[in-house]
Amino acid sequence: MMDTALKQDSLNTTDILELESLTIDGLNFIFPKSSHDVVVKNLRQRAECNQWSCISCTYQFHKNISCTSEHISRIVHPHDGFIVDVGCYIGTVALPLAKMGFSVLAIDGSQGNIECLERAVIKNDLYSIQAIETVVSNSEYMCDFSSDTNPYNSIQVGSMVQTTTLDKVLENIQYKSVNDNTQNVPCSFIKIDVEGYEKEVLEGSIEMLTTYHPSICLEINTHLLHKRDMKPRDIFSYLDNLSYELYLVNIVNPTMPYLQRFEPTNQFPFSVENVLALHKDYKKSNSLHIPIGDDWTHEDSDNLLNTTLTHIPVSYTHLT
Repeated sequence: MMDTALKQDSLNTTDILELESLTIDGLNFIFPKSSHDVVVKNLRQRAECNQWSCISCTYQFHKNISCTSEHISRIVHPHDGFIVDVGCYIGTVALPLAKMGFSVLAIDGSQGNIECLERAVIKNDLYSIQAIETVVSNSEYMCDFSSDTNPYNSIQVGSMVQTTTLDKVLENIQYKSVNDNTQNVPCSFIKIDVEGYEKEVLEGSIEMLTTYHPSICLEINTHLLHKRDMKPRDIFSYLDNLSYELYLVNIVNPTMPYLQRFEPTNQFPFSVENVLALHKDYKKSNSLHIPIGDDWTHEDSDNLLNTTLTHIPVSYTHLT
């Protein structure tokens, strides 16, 4: 657990927006009533459905929200160490993990996101979460970063906020084991969702990656990477050089997910997809509770691309 606990009087909220609170599966999530992003829409849909055990709502909620925390809990155990959630938003990953017994360092550059999460920590009595408002990258430099409560915030050109690295953040934070209060337990897992700046976060975590070999979950957004003249392969090759193996989590059947390994050179045929990276020293036989299926192949990529293209509507314009 964290060596410092969040207290009720530690909040210094400047957000004047009216907040909304939803309870889903025993967890309370807090966000501005004015929010209409895809995460909040999924939370509202799940909370407002009046059909008992609605398969459609449950599946969509799992696919878009809860699968990440579930998959992390199948890969590491609370006793393995603490989890770092970079780009935590309002805590849709951090809060479920804390409820499962994990210690979580939740990081976001948005003041609004962190304040909503801190309120939820108190509301849920989950003080194994430590929330930090900071922008992490591969070095220290000035940038702009929105303070709005939003899952799409990212680094922008400017001079209002100074970035830092994850390695520097961890220099000033200590953790205790959940079972014997041992100091300085390792980081066992990093989840990164930073709208196209995943490689920079990894570069700023090099000391932790090479020392502890934590497992990693990254959201890869091909469109945002292309806007920065980058490709998913840039991230995959960086991890491959650090002896990480890459996997996709197949959740066609949510109750029976399985992993498919793919090579950094494989074509990445997804617009947005979570990618799991496991270090070669990771003991799959002892810790992994997701089966490993067949490797992802170039043929799989081609088939998926062809399927996607056949579902794109085509309109014809009569030229005169």
